[in-house]
Amino acid sequence: MTNAGQFHIAPLGGIVQVDGHFVNSGAGGFVLIAGGGMELIGDLGGGTANFTSNATNATGVSINTNRFLVADTITNGSGAYINNLGRLEGRDAIINNGTVNSNAATSILKGNVTNNGTLNAQGAVDGNVTNAATSAFNVTGN
Repeated sequence: MTNAGQFHIAPLGGIVQVDGHFVNSGAGGFVLIAGGGMELIGDLGGGTANFTSNATNATGVSINTNRFLVADTITNGSGAYINNLGRLEGRDAIINNGTVNSNAATSILKGNVTNNGTLNAQGAVDGNVTNAATSAFNVTGN
């Protein structure tokens, strides 16, 4: 599934399962998880399911408090933004080449992170973080 517009999971929404890959792209690409959550599953549970955001606006992906985005691999492209107040989980990996703001007391960043951009963290970081020499990993206490 490719999104270049607006994809919203409403405040009263349930869990949306996407079979396969989801790509959020372009200057207008925007994913808002305001209700329930979004889980990507691969080939009805047998393959890989990746989430990629290449959206170049500051609200590219927004996850509200107590909401989640889960995929095998989550990739945030160069110039892209993920704003996480809930749970951002990469079962295999989270690869950040842009900006990930997981910097609220309610934020949970779960999975092994490779950071080649800017990673702002507060709340919980559950996994390893590999930070490239030219990138920034900023941690704020609760």
